[in-house]
Amino acid sequence: MYIGTLIEDTLNESCSFLRNEHGLSLYIKYNNKNILFDSGPSDVIIANSEKMNLDLSEIDYVIISHGHFDHGGGIIPFLEKNQKAKIYIQKYCNKQYYFEENNEKEYIGLNPEIFEKYSSRLIYTDESIFNITDDIFLVPNVTLKEEITYNNKAMLINDDDKSFKQDTFEHEQAMVIKKQDKYYLFSGCSHKGIINIANSIKEIFNINKIDFLIGGLHLVDDPILKTAICDSELEKVAIYLNNNVDYTYTCHCTGDTAYNYLKKQLGNKIQYLRTGSEIDI
Repeated sequence: MYIGTLIEDTLNESCSFLRNEHGLSLYIKYNNKNILFDSGPSDVIIANSEKMNLDLSEIDYVIISHGHFDHGGGIIPFLEKNQKAKIYIQKYCNKQYYFEENNEKEYIGLNPEIFEKYSSRLIYTDESIFNITDDIFLVPNVTLKEEITYNNKAMLINDDDKSFKQDTFEHEQAMVIKKQDKYYLFSGCSHKGIINIANSIKEIFNINKIDFLIGGLHLVDDPILKTAICDSELEKVAIYLNNNVDYTYTCHCTGDTAYNYLKKQLGNKIQYLRTGSEIDI
């Protein structure tokens, strides 16, 4: 399985010809199919994909992990480039999502034009497991046994145009690819908590461990200052990953501070993906 990082917050030092920006987009090649997991926040995926020799017109499936612009802002530029792929998106992604800081609310949801102009290209998922193929699954129904980390408290939903409520992330979904006897878990931001998500995957697929975890872990506390959540929470994640995941490729909302902590605990079991990073696993 090939994974190319089209968009991530930081830049691979050998890829100065690319542009990094806050968000995530992965180009995945698996079993003669091409998958776009998230689209980043803008049309930068177009230029980056061309410079990485990754043809967006050859994408067969697009998976949007949740309804925030930094993961779905590039959908419209992509659809203008690709004429065949369907967009697999959770049905709650068309709600109004906001980020609050210092009593100021900033809209961070998706462009409504996606749902109005391009509805024929969308396939909505709901609370049940969705099979794209026999070995590619979308999983939205995460059981929340662990409390969602406090850095989600600034995420709000305006469901009725009158009042704001805490976002409970019904719009989030993970992707699982089963390759022979190995399980690959892709998670865009892990807002529901990576421990909750991974435990749900283990239970659903009746497995003892996850072979590869790829994606953001939402361990950044302040997205502006890039500070990490408290050490006790990081320690809990580190212990869990060490015991339940063979290898983690993380990025985006994990942040370098949290990654450096996890790296000390996990050693060669974790690696950071930056814009331009390419791996075969």
